[in-house]
Amino acid sequence: MNSSEARNGIRLTAALLALLILLTAFAACGSGGGGSDVNTAETSTPEETEAAETELKPDLPDKDFGGKTFNIFGWTHAGTEFCIEEESGDVIEDAIFHRDSATEELFNVDITCEIREGGPSAWASWIGTVENSILAGDDAYQLVAGYGYRLAAATINGNYRNLANTNYLDISMPWWSGDLVETSSIGGALYLVFGHLGLSYLKNAYAIYYNKTIAEDLGHTDLYETVDSGGWTFDELKARSKGAVLDLNGDGVFDSNDRYGYLTGPNMDVDAYLNAFDVPCTEYDSDGMPVILPLSEKMQNTIDLLHDFFFVTGDAFYTRTDSLKDLFRAEQGLFATMTIGTSGDLRDMESDFGFLPYPQYDDKQDEYRSFIACHNTTGFCIPITADEELSTIVTEYMAYESYKSVRPAYYDVALKSKYTRDPDSERMLDLIYSTVVYDFTLVYSFAFGDQEAPSMMLRMTLKKNSTDIASMYAARTEKWAGTLETLISGLA
Repeated sequence: MNSSEARNGIRLTAALLALLILLTAFAACGSGGGGSDVNTAETSTPEETEAAETELKPDLPDKDFGGKTFNIFGWTHAGTEFCIEEESGDVIEDAIFHRDSATEELFNVDITCEIREGGPSAWASWIGTVENSILAGDDAYQLVAGYGYRLAAATINGNYRNLANTNYLDISMPWWSGDLVETSSIGGALYLVFGHLGLSYLKNAYAIYYNKTIAEDLGHTDLYETVDSGGWTFDELKARSKGAVLDLNGDGVFDSNDRYGYLTGPNMDVDAYLNAFDVPCTEYDSDGMPVILPLSEKMQNTIDLLHDFFFVTGDAFYTRTDSLKDLFRAEQGLFATMTIGTSGDLRDMESDFGFLPYPQYDDKQDEYRSFIACHNTTGFCIPITADEELSTIVTEYMAYESYKSVRPAYYDVALKSKYTRDPDSERMLDLIYSTVVYDFTLVYSFAFGDQEAPSMMLRMTLKKNSTDIASMYAARTEKWAGTLETLISGLA
């Protein structure tokens, strides 16, 4: 990004705004009769004043870094998340541009990017570039932004800062994700974070989509109210799914050509239920170290419930090959499990749709709990060779600006179905993003082997059309213990 051009643009905008404010003030002084005093402060409503006073902001110093470079090492799979060169008229890209420009202006830094292929096939080269820079003692990268599924496991070697213990990064703020310190740290140390700083974080949150036309036809016009009342449970989801099934082609065989109450895939769509039902795979001991839990009765109950719904009732369509997006677009499901990012591919859908959180286990659960596919999401870490003050101050402010401006811009796009806005769905998205939770074996799942972590046993058992998750656990318990020991010794 050309920071001087961005700063000049911002200065010009600021000057014009200042002139407009000044002219408005003169106009106010000249109104209401000759020479009468006007208290312009009274033009603000109490609600506006209260909102201004209660807005969350990062606690950062007034710092001028003298034009230093803040270089981000990123990956291409997440799409464009940083370093937009100029405004294009695209709502999201322009928000990212202004976020970066505002950060450059405020702290007098030059934000630059080195973005490379960093997915599975190019992972070794991508992470090797970072590691070689750190080992050489270079201050080449102030922020590393990459493949969360693998990057988390790569932080065990001591080359990255403990982000739970810096002067300026505040993981408790809403622009960072959920309960990371409580569920993904070792001895209170945390080396990788997720949050609104990455657009992929917003895109990879899972939700229950619902078709508003089918819902209205079936009398399900109170879904948002059901969520608000705490009544959106798994039993409620099943009950509402039952009446939606139709043999669309009349052949007497229910397959991908027919309509169902519920559409789901086999992978992260299923993983999300561990979060939604509050079924942890790990807990922490008195020293803050993670301990893998044995198979719980609730875990077994969860797989029994899902297996019955997916494979027995006939009300759900569980598919390993069909596109949920295409099925839902074709009006073949009342409900469907998809990422929020999928909404951008549903522009041509005839019916309108809305978002709901995943349901609660039962009516005794006290809150909704949401899932973000951190596997495909950009994770952030800071090399120990990076200047701590520069890297943490700029990273924190960029995350805040993303929460304040990029997130609303993304809502503008994600929530437009047939170019209309659904404020209730916006509220549902706020609920989803504010209730994200993690499990240690989810964040560090790749360290346990590809699709071998405890957090993936629910999906792996259902892929076999089975409920025998006990055998999956028994076959891996010893290996999991060894992996956890390695992680603890590396991170602690």
